[in-house]
Amino acid sequence: MHVIDNILLFRRDLNYSLRNVYKSYYSDLTELNLGVDFTFVNDEMISMTLGGTFLPEFEYEAHFKTDVNYKDKLFLNLNAMLIGKMEADGDYDPVAATYTPRSIPAHLGISLGAEYKYNRAISFFAKFDNIAFQRYYLWLNYPAPRFNAMLGITYTIPNQ
Repeated sequence: MHVIDNILLFRRDLNYSLRNVYKSYYSDLTELNLGVDFTFVNDEMISMTLGGTFLPEFEYEAHFKTDVNYKDKLFLNLNAMLIGKMEADGDYDPVAATYTPRSIPAHLGISLGAEYKYNRAISFFAKFDNIAFQRYYLWLNYPAPRFNAMLGITYTIPNQ
């Protein structure tokens, strides 16, 4: 158990019609995180990790990660993460001067990635996030991208 004094937190500012602007406030927090990871490594070619964390603010988070290294030329990875239902400040009740809690539903995020090392200096990569096209919120009123792709080239300056 960890006690944090004067932590900076954020609450929705209701003066804005879109209700996606936050203002800061300070509070004391008692935090308890319980987590476990199990990792399997097969001759440095395949690595798999399965784990989870219990957090009061998320209730739970589970993750699975796989990395494949084929002859130090081709690298593949798969990441899946399940984040549990979260409670967030909802609408403000001016009579009671309190926020009504709103629930942000659980969501599953899946990502794929690949990298090919052409030589010691040049590599090509691709990364695809949220491949299930899930619509979810990480924070209240801030949607996550439904799908995201990144393609690129990496150049490393060789040592003299």
